[in-house]
Amino acid sequence: AMRERFGVGAEPVNRIRFSDALSDGPPRTFVDKVSSHLSAISDRSAKASAAYVWSELLAQVRYRVVEPLRLWTAVTMRRLGLGVPLPLRDPYVLMVYIRAWSRYEVVAYGGDVVIFSGRGEEAQETVASWRELTQGDLQVETFAGSHLDFVMDDDLVDEWAQRLTDVLSEYQPG
Repeated sequence: AMRERFGVGAEPVNRIRFSDALSDGPPRTFVDKVSSHLSAISDRSAKASAAYVWSELLAQVRYRVVEPLRLWTAVTMRRLGLGVPLPLRDPYVLMVYIRAWSRYEVVAYGGDVVIFSGRGEEAQETVASWRELTQGDLQVETFAGSHLDFVMDDDLVDEWAQRLTDVLSEYQPG
């Protein structure tokens, strides 16, 4: 599953565009978009229709002008060696993340791996994925609870920390 999805080994990596991952199907045509908006205002009053059109217009200006300008500003500031102000960080970080994701190629890891895992279906899927991506030995340390239980249970965190210390001392020369 993981190898097929990411193309580990000789198979090419299947890359998806971020926008494709967010949509439910092919991009809508201009006619589809207009038709959708017309049906949205068809049973509204003139005042409600005007408010809807104004709201959609502002959303398009934000999407097509303001957000790209914010992103351009953040990129320019980074290129000048300046810090990116907090209000501009979200679009900048998202752009960096999307760019990294689109270029990332999964390669099987040749060494041994120790996974600290909770219980449950999600944990089992994670372990199965690591089995496919690991060429060395895979050791699984399973703990009661789920990933979120670690946030809420100090005893579980202490147990995990102790086991992590033990595993690190096994793999790292003294």
